[in-house]
Order: sequence, then C-alpha cells, then structure tokens
Amino acid sequence: MARKTILAFSQNTPHQPDYNYIEGFLVGLATLGTEVRVDKWLVNIFGDYQSIERCQLQALMDLSEQSQVTVAEATYKLPKQCVLSKSDMAKSLDEGAPLPKFCNGFISWPEYCIK
Repeated sequence: MARKTILAFSQNTPHQPDYNYIEGFLVGLATLGTEVRVDKWLVNIFGDYQSIERCQLQALMDLSEQSQVTVAEATYKLPKQCVLSKSDMAKSLDEGAPLPKFCNGFISWPEYCIK
C-alpha cells in the first residue's frame, strides 16, 4: 500500500522517480548518519512539486525511517528486484533495470542536504 501511495505521488512530480530510485536515495541519506530536513530531500528527489497529500508524506516518512533504522542496525537488505541475475548479469545492469535505478538514487544526494 505504501509503495502505491509513493508511486502515485511520484507520478505527479517533475522528476517522476521510480520506487527503486527513491529507496536508494533514502538509504543513501541514512548512511550519512546525520538528520536531513524533509523539505531538503523531498525537493531533491521529486523536484518542485505542487502539493503532497498527508498519506503520501506519511508513506515517504515511513520509508525514510525504515531506511534509517535498518542501516543503523546493519540489517538493510537490497530489494529482491535489485539483486543481480546469475544467468544474465548484463540485463540486471541495463539502464532501466531496478539495480541501476537504486544505485543512482543512492549516490545522488547532494552536499547541500548535509549542511
């Protein structure tokens, strides 16, 4: 349910990131070990969106908190769809595949988020 809620919000934003990118971004922020203001990362992930419903914001906050907890406890696991295929590794690394999207999100947080 939360995934659908997040995707519904994403589709109405300028950047329209997919769920793997969003999760990667939030896991990347969690690895900082520093609190980052929500308004900073929301705009960075989605662009200058017009509005966000309360349930959408709550779903994003829940995903962010879950990422922070699992990273802090060293229990985070890469989503199943992001695991490399043993039979076709190249396909798993195609630009549109889940793993590259996750990785792009993970490495895309800018320096101003940590100021």
